[in-house]
Amino acid sequence: MSYLRFFTRKFVLAVLVLTVALMLSLTSVITAQDAESHRDQRLGSHTTDLTNLDPALRSAFHEALLADGLMQPGPASLTQQAKLTAADAAFNDEFGFSVALSSDGGTALIGAYLDDDFGFDSGSAYVFVRSGSTWSQQAKLTAADAAAVDVFGEAVALSSDGGTALIGARLDDDFGTASGSAYVF
Repeated sequence: MSYLRFFTRKFVLAVLVLTVALMLSLTSVITAQDAESHRDQRLGSHTTDLTNLDPALRSAFHEALLADGLMQPGPASLTQQAKLTAADAAFNDEFGFSVALSSDGGTALIGAYLDDDFGFDSGSAYVFVRSGSTWSQQAKLTAADAAAVDVFGEAVALSSDGGTALIGARLDDDFGTASGSAYVF
């Protein structure tokens, strides 16, 4: 009897460890409406697709994550509301590599760190503002001292009210090779 109890406990422990490992690695995949069927077009690059998982098992994982506080309740599904592109988009600008959104969702800051306006990979960032359901490009931001290979826009941040932007240029070389800078607008 004690052997069976030992085996049952080990089995339950193994199942719990596997379940926790799966729960910690599971996220849903959000894909753009016009995405092509290859990995680089997904909005999230480190995700696990749950769409082929048995619905009852998927629901059980979701409920367990909620109960354990590992996941916050949210909308049942998200739908694409807009697609933002730069007015002067060019090949390999990497527009969208970094993004930030104001807390009210009305202002977006989008980096294009390989933009070549001021030399190869000098970089830029774009400000978009939403009015109702329409988004429009309001500004293109570049560094006053922009130079080739600064990669301005590789990292972006936006204040909660959307009134202040912080943009990184990690390879800016004002104080030596790749000393880096951050610009406040």
